[in-house]
This record gives sequence, structure tokens and C-alpha cells, in this order.
Amino acid sequence: MGSEPQFEVAFNGTPGERIGTAHVEEAEGTLFLETDSLFVIAIANAAKLIFAIGLAYVFYLMRGILESIDEGDPFTFETRQRIRRLGYAVLAVSLLGPGAQWLAAMEILNQLPKTVPELMPGPTYNSEVILVSLLILLLAHVWSYGLDLERERELTV
Repeated sequence: MGSEPQFEVAFNGTPGERIGTAHVEEAEGTLFLETDSLFVIAIANAAKLIFAIGLAYVFYLMRGILESIDEGDPFTFETRQRIRRLGYAVLAVSLLGPGAQWLAAMEILNQLPKTVPELMPGPTYNSEVILVSLLILLLAHVWSYGLDLERERELTV
């Protein structure tokens, strides 16, 4: 409770090269490392980099969608493609980010000696974000169907 750790982690052996200290906080097993290894720092920040690049791409696509709405013609082939790409981008970020975090955690834990209790990270996928990406892809499909209906209506004499 409070600032006291809820359980202790004992290391068998010495920590890996260039890792000064390590401690676990709370029962979830959040591991804090103090290191000056650029490799460990780089893999720890890989998920943040994936998230930042994905978020920039999502904002780029949303800007294009909003521009077409502002121009008064949102029902175009390009808008449909942007919505579909937006859904896939959100889905990719929601899967790749936690996957990269898990790989980074596994690599960092491989730098440490065997611990008691054993530390095993698991990917932390956000089901709400995955659901939102699937809803965006559903919207893209409905948008595509609406464009097909509009095209058929224009061809009808």
C-alpha cells in the first residue's frame, strides 16, 4: 500500500550489462529500470515511435476527409479510400503498438537474470480501439455501397 511495493522481486545472479537498478511496483508488475544502454532505451521507445507515426498518418487522413467535406463533395472515391485507410491505420496502430511493447519488454527482460517470481510481460491490446477501427472499416464499406448506389442512380434514364 502507498509507496511500498506490494511484492518483492529477487534476482538470481547479477543484472545484465549496463543496468544499474531494477524494481517492481504494484501487483501488475510494472518494472522500472535504470540504465544507460542506448539499445535498451531504443527498444523501450519503439512502441511510442510506432504510435506517433501512426497518429500522424491518422491525422493526415482525417485532414483529407475534412477538406473534401469542406469543399462540399464528400462522396467521392478518394474519400472512400481515405476512410478505409483510416480504419486500417487505426487497426494497425492498435495491434502493432502493444506488440512492439511486448517485444521490447521481452528483450529488456532477457537482459536481466532469472527473477523470482518470474516476470512475463503480455501484450496489452486495447479492445475499444480495435472495435473503433472495425467500425471505421464498416463505415467505409457503407460509404462504398452508397457511392455505388449514387453511380447507378446517375446512370438511370
